[in-house]
Amino acid sequence: MFEKIKKIFDFIYLKGVAIGVTVAIIIVIGALLKNSIIKLINPTETPDNVISKETKSQNQIDSQHLKTQKIESDKSRWSLLGLIVHETEKTTIICDYQDGIAQSSNPNVVRMFAEGREHFLKKEYPQAISLYDHCLEIESDPEKRGAIHIQIGICYYFLGENEKSVNSYTTALVEANRADDKEGIAGTYTNRGNAYAKLDQYDKAIADYTKALDINPEYAIAFSNRGNAYSDSGNYETAIADFTKAIEINPRLVEAYYNRGTAYSGSGNYETAIADFTKAIEINPRLVKAYYNRGVAYLDLGNYETAIADFSKALDINPQFAEAFGNRGNAFLDLGNYETAIADFTKALDINPQFAEAYNNRGTAYLDLGNYETAIADFSKALDINPRLAEAFGNRGV
Repeated sequence: MFEKIKKIFDFIYLKGVAIGVTVAIIIVIGALLKNSIIKLINPTETPDNVISKETKSQNQIDSQHLKTQKIESDKSRWSLLGLIVHETEKTTIICDYQDGIAQSSNPNVVRMFAEGREHFLKKEYPQAISLYDHCLEIESDPEKRGAIHIQIGICYYFLGENEKSVNSYTTALVEANRADDKEGIAGTYTNRGNAYAKLDQYDKAIADYTKALDINPEYAIAFSNRGNAYSDSGNYETAIADFTKAIEINPRLVEAYYNRGTAYSGSGNYETAIADFTKAIEINPRLVKAYYNRGVAYLDLGNYETAIADFSKALDINPQFAEAFGNRGNAFLDLGNYETAIADFTKALDINPQFAEAYNNRGTAYLDLGNYETAIADFSKALDINPRLAEAFGNRGV
């Protein structure tokens, strides 16, 4: 360590005293702290991620390189109306509603709802909402009005306008109660809980999931989603109990295994987390976030080669997964393969130029290679993007 610091000061001397004082502070502290790590929960779900709430305490620091773990805005973690929602399964959601709306006595409602469905499937949510609003103007049946309000709420959910989503679900609950539609009421409470969770209002989310379970105690999705809310609020033990209950009800519920894995990771039980991620992969071999988070668990256990294999598999499925490149770079960095690590961090930055952690980690790789000026530039860029990134301050110096 002291030999490295001596070389750094020799480098500084050659650059001159004026620059040297600043760089000395930067590099010496960087040499001491270059192995710091931030665990980001949810890169995003975000990832998926979604990566993005995504296994340790949100600001936990370790003695390795900075990592990101899960996907920010990982929409597929949350289940809507008893269905696991992936981008390819929106058709299933709409078809369920279409079957109900098709029974409307008003052919204009049937036609406009079908047009709205087409816009929804194309992710043209504002156009879909407009057509659904027109349906409400002429549909009088409370059960069908409730279904339309739910669909509007789902549109707002995917738009990220979660307060409007909550309002739509609340109106849907009024209609569902008028129709005495118990199944619809339970599903709507679950959906509103999802919107509350996206607003970080976990107490309200948990209350809604619990209401859904009061109506239907065998509602596996409600257990799984309530587990998400407990997990995101740091109550991993209760979350695990909910995920386990969901699995008992539905042993093929892939999201429950995946989410229980993230809760086990959050509580530091990486080996059990790996078992759950593996089970999720057995059910759905293309569940990219399960490969990714299993790789993170292996990384936490120091099993770098296996972690690299999982990140590579995630990238085979989704070549634009910036966080997978970032964490694969971390694994290469831990193995001392600095050039390969730099290539992975650079690829992550090509995909996401605002990925502050990738700049910080690439800086540590350059620092290990003795490329101090480039390292400083990367640490500075990380701080430009995220001035609160403590590790970049430590690596660059204050």
